[in-house]
Amino acid sequence: MYLKSRLILVSLSCTLIVLSAVVVFTGLYKGRLGGSVAEGCHVEKTSLLQIAIKTATFWEVVLVYDVIIFILLVRKAFQAREEISYQWGRHSTRLPSLLTILVRDGTIYFV
Repeated sequence: MYLKSRLILVSLSCTLIVLSAVVVFTGLYKGRLGGSVAEGCHVEKTSLLQIAIKTATFWEVVLVYDVIIFILLVRKAFQAREEISYQWGRHSTRLPSLLTILVRDGTIYFV
């Protein structure tokens, strides 16, 4: 889709490394990750909070990466639509819709 662009490759690789480091740090971190340390019966609640924060961090990282991919996909779909309309003429009735281009390119991403 991006014709083996080194800029896209380096950008996505760096983003993936940073996001992976966040997940690893959160998973290995033994200190407090938010909330207050309570006395007595609330100790288990604090432990559940730490597990929840670690799990949420993982899913937030996945969401951030997928949003970046989606933004790249939408950008490329607009470019493809412009190229097609330039080749076929702006008022052609056979132009594919933006949704058709998004589904086509999005399917390629998930395959």
